[in-house]
Amino acid sequence: MITTARVLILFVLIFLFYSCKGQSTNDIPQFKKNNDLVYSAKQIKVYNDILNDLIKNHFYGYYLGDASDTLYSKNNRVRTDTSAINTDARILTLALLSDSTKLCTIYLNEDPASEKILSWKIDMNTSYGQKIENMLKKYSDNVSGIITKLSMRQSLYKSKDFHSSIARISSVYNMKEYNIDTRTIRGKEDKCVVGIVSLSNIVLNKNKDKGIMYYEFYCGGRCGRGELAEIEQVDGRWHIVNTEMFWIS
Repeated sequence: MITTARVLILFVLIFLFYSCKGQSTNDIPQFKKNNDLVYSAKQIKVYNDILNDLIKNHFYGYYLGDASDTLYSKNNRVRTDTSAINTDARILTLALLSDSTKLCTIYLNEDPASEKILSWKIDMNTSYGQKIENMLKKYSDNVSGIITKLSMRQSLYKSKDFHSSIARISSVYNMKEYNIDTRTIRGKEDKCVVGIVSLSNIVLNKNKDKGIMYYEFYCGGRCGRGELAEIEQVDGRWHIVNTEMFWIS
């Protein structure tokens, strides 16, 4: 004869058995390679690497402060790539790394009113247009889709998400004391200013090791440029490997 106590014990054991059986490791939250958090971390690394590349190699050496005038032409702002100049640049950069008080500031455009940073006015039927189209097709056959992405400023990351050892990175909202047109500083925070940069969305290839983006750099008055930039991951870091100029001032 089965007692009431035995029935209760049997019921509890059956309940525990099916409860454990119904739970699998798939029910436990896990990070996956395509997880949004992981992807976000990889994407900010791409942007951060490229911004540092731009500051150091494409923004006229302004991160070096007054010393940039000895390394770059003051009139046309075209870099002269000689070994002597590169050696001097490395020495000045090392000095910055040892004294963060000398860092210049670059302002990241975070203004919602300027979400569209590129007005596409290229006639794709011209030889230049065909050159641009061939460049875009390296990353997707949907050329119009790429153009739409590159025309929009990235808004996912703010200045606080970026870091650099050769420049301060701040929001454009913090430049109230700086006159970009005359390159004069009335504030106390900045020793010098590199300029304002806007970064577009990035389009990557299928292997996620190459991509293309658009950036605009404004350094006051008749000083600035806008370029398509092809980027590539080499030894864990992203670099600009090719640019196509859209405008220069």
